[in-house]
Amino acid sequence: MVYNTEIMEEAGIEAIPETWDELLECLAADGTCTLRAAVEEANSQRGPNTIAFGIAGNQVHTIAVGSTLTLNDRSGGTTIDGYTQAGAAPNTDPLESNATIRIEVTAATNIGAILQIESAGNTVRGLSIYGPTTYRMLLQGEDADGNRIVGNFIGFNTTLTATSPAGNGMQIDLGPDRNLIGTAAVADRNVISGNRGWGIRSNHGETSQNTYENNIFGIGPRMEPLGNGGGLDLQWWTWGNYVTGNLFANLRGQGIDLSHSTTNNAIINNRFGTFADGNSASADTTVRWGVTFKDNPTRSYLADNVFANATETAVWGRHNYNDPTIVVNNRIGVGSGGAALGNALGVRLIGHDDLYLGNIIANNGVGVVITDDTFDPNSPFTNFPSEETLGNRFYQSTFYNNGGERDIVFDAAFIPHNGIGAPTVTGIGPGEVYGTTCANCEVEVFVSGTVLGDGTLDTTTGGAGAGAGWIGRAQANGAGQWGLAHPDIQAGNDLRTHTVDPDGNTSQTSDPSPVPTTFTGSGSNAAGSLAPVGVPAPPPRPPVWEADPFTCSWANGTLSWENEGAAEYFLRTVAADGSEQYIGARTGTSAAVPDAAGYRVVNWAQGFARSATCGGPGDPVAPPSFTCTVDGATLSWTDQGVDRYYIRTVDAAGNDTYLTSTTGTSVTVPPSAGYLVIHWVGGRNAATCAGAGDLPAFSCSVAGATLSWTDQGVDRYYIRTVDAAGNDTYLSSTTDTSIAVPPAAGYQVIHWVGGRNVAACDSP
Repeated sequence: MVYNTEIMEEAGIEAIPETWDELLECLAADGTCTLRAAVEEANSQRGPNTIAFGIAGNQVHTIAVGSTLTLNDRSGGTTIDGYTQAGAAPNTDPLESNATIRIEVTAATNIGAILQIESAGNTVRGLSIYGPTTYRMLLQGEDADGNRIVGNFIGFNTTLTATSPAGNGMQIDLGPDRNLIGTAAVADRNVISGNRGWGIRSNHGETSQNTYENNIFGIGPRMEPLGNGGGLDLQWWTWGNYVTGNLFANLRGQGIDLSHSTTNNAIINNRFGTFADGNSASADTTVRWGVTFKDNPTRSYLADNVFANATETAVWGRHNYNDPTIVVNNRIGVGSGGAALGNALGVRLIGHDDLYLGNIIANNGVGVVITDDTFDPNSPFTNFPSEETLGNRFYQSTFYNNGGERDIVFDAAFIPHNGIGAPTVTGIGPGEVYGTTCANCEVEVFVSGTVLGDGTLDTTTGGAGAGAGWIGRAQANGAGQWGLAHPDIQAGNDLRTHTVDPDGNTSQTSDPSPVPTTFTGSGSNAAGSLAPVGVPAPPPRPPVWEADPFTCSWANGTLSWENEGAAEYFLRTVAADGSEQYIGARTGTSAAVPDAAGYRVVNWAQGFARSATCGGPGDPVAPPSFTCTVDGATLSWTDQGVDRYYIRTVDAAGNDTYLTSTTGTSVTVPPSAGYLVIHWVGGRNAATCAGAGDLPAFSCSVAGATLSWTDQGVDRYYIRTVDAAGNDTYLSSTTDTSIAVPPAAGYQVIHWVGGRNVAACDSP
């Protein structure tokens, strides 16, 4: 069902609904169609729903909510589409966001979350959501799966004049999985900025396999300095998340933080600290840290990212009990097009068994520092387990223009990697190098070269040049002797090495060894060169969420359905016009059913309605028209084959009041000007008929010790005494219209048909 929501704005302006049917489907208490009413209607309607916007005027319309909007459409996803509003348009820019958003949703005070999603398969697009709340959006619970949050501004308004001074832009908590926060389509890019806390925080082990793609975190849609406290926080066992194609800039903290035993998270092809092009930066794009790992994240995978403009560290492993991390083919201090975009520190490594492979680490204040903060008296983490930094391997990388004497250094205060020493060169000349190192260790060999425009290093050009480009690996023998023959070892080059021992510990970088014009020194018995290390395969993208369908079938008068473990299944026939009629509940997985154009089977085994629909042989003979008649005090109506009817009295002014409900086709009724008989099969169906006249006004009187009142035709009245101060006290209830009462200043007689009805009278 599609709702065209005519939203009440803060100024009280509303549009006229396009059709009366739309207004009937989406009513707030005051008779308007509001966003809240549309969400609540979508929650209650079976099947997919769309909330569209049709507010008069193509200017920005602000909807201020006083409490959380909760989307829990359990029977089919709901789409909230702000781009249906006149004047709105999704982004078309390949790098930034030129989206035109005309619907803002905000809150004046902290109501927790502005929009909370608890169900699966929903889409939210084309909204600006901001305000001083704990969260702008909250996806919560194990049923909040497969949602699409795309094309939104989260944390700021459309004019960039209001941001969110508290909390996180989005929280994904307690079990949502396979949600898409942005997609590769430019129209689906979110801008998640202006948030005091994180842009997005994801928590807890049941929260898994969510994709964060092609979004902007921290900086504005056109690269304005809006800021966030941090970009994306993945913590507390959340696993299998996929972060790709995003921009993280203008952040007071981390771009991404992985912590507290997160597992198998992939961070691929993102930009940190740059403008949207990935190849330029300014003071408005800085981050404090690019990516941080702490509190035992496991099997994280970083590949093909750009890390730039970090005021502290681009890639920081913060604890020495972090489990293996793979860091491959990243540009750390180099833009996507080769621009020099350095960081204060490229890599600060505290942890064990990490693999750094094929990275360009350049233009940083320091390239790589390997350390162990357990022994640091100034460390805030000294209370954590005393594990050493061990087994971290650096292979096949490129280093240049980093400050300090070496590209990889040990922190002087600590002894990481068992204090393994750099290799020694004993012989060198054009085309060959020999040396010694630890027994059976590997030696990585680098030579200087020329920095190309794309930021890579050409080692074939000769000369002292810049930095160190990897040319090969040598295997030392049992005596620690190693050697490598390679044409890029040219006279005038500088050659550098580092060792990786059999336990995976990497040494500091050696001092440079100039290559002379002829061979000098000696070398022998080297074990030979090694093949390059292969790049580990990246984790796969998370699986696409698909609804698990509940199915049924009809054959030869028997309706059958899947067993979902429900105690009961509820059956309905579906007519050719879509109207439905309840026909009973069954405990098995099949039942004989009357002819119908189709059938629907519903169960509640998972706590919400699961519905299966299937075709049938055709509609039966139509039931008789729905009419009612009054004979004396008996109201009767034509049987519609439903399980319950609802009766209302109608007074002379047309006001109707609920009286009772019944499973039969007649009921005793009090006097009234008219009656309504209602059932809800296939929507609201009503029969109307005239009565003899209205009930007398509800009044009471006292004569001696007897309290009497006018008969309202209800089955019970409740009596209260009233003292001189106006305090009332419950006395009794009765089915009669009079009762003996003790002395009191006054009395109340109450019944609850159609709400609370009171007759009051004083004692004479």
